[in-house]
Amino acid sequence: MKKLALITLLAVSGIGCPNDNKISNCIEDKINTFENDNWANGKITRYTFQGDDVYYLNDGSFIADGLFEVVDKECNTICSLGGIANIRVCNGEIFDDVAVEEEVVWEE
Repeated sequence: MKKLALITLLAVSGIGCPNDNKISNCIEDKINTFENDNWANGKITRYTFQGDDVYYLNDGSFIADGLFEVVDKECNTICSLGGIANIRVCNGEIFDDVAVEEEVVWEE
């Protein structure tokens, strides 16, 4: 009975399971920048796009010609979306059509 309780406790607590969704240092830096820049409606969302985790960086600026970056976990820019031209193509595909939203990492 004690073994069953221990196994259940370990399974529920996730001890020993790697955290695949750990936020990288550069994404943490982006969060800190957004927090310190006093953006009213900033949001960082993790997506799966073309088999990789990417982050959509919405700084909340809502400027007509402003673009929002899509970056990888090392903050390399994959593409920029939005703007007055309503750019939707990222790396050869329409981002909204193929990207799968996984989680909101940060929101102001």
